[in-house]
Amino acid sequence: MEVIEIAFLLLSLCALVSVLAGRPWTTWVARRTTEKEAWGHPLFLEANVVLSLAWAVVFAATGIILWIGDSVLVALTIALLNSGLGLISPWLGKRYAAWREPAYQGRG
Repeated sequence: MEVIEIAFLLLSLCALVSVLAGRPWTTWVARRTTEKEAWGHPLFLEANVVLSLAWAVVFAATGIILWIGDSVLVALTIALLNSGLGLISPWLGKRYAAWREPAYQGRG
């Protein structure tokens, strides 16, 4: 296993630990595109828990695929897919929050 695979597995572990610590790492990214009033809402935390867990899976899968695939084409494909997911992640978070918002009507 090379440094890049280990790095992705460590990223996965860090994402998981951030959720377990109650401070999902995606909240720092989400705050750039979310109004400040929403930051304390439980739905904001829930959406970021889901996103951080999803990224933990993506990072782990990336590390494993790179380890198994071990080719430049595989690495390039994975890099492009991860970049694309990074670009749409804020949109996915907002869609998730909109989908879950009815469950929070009148709470927070």
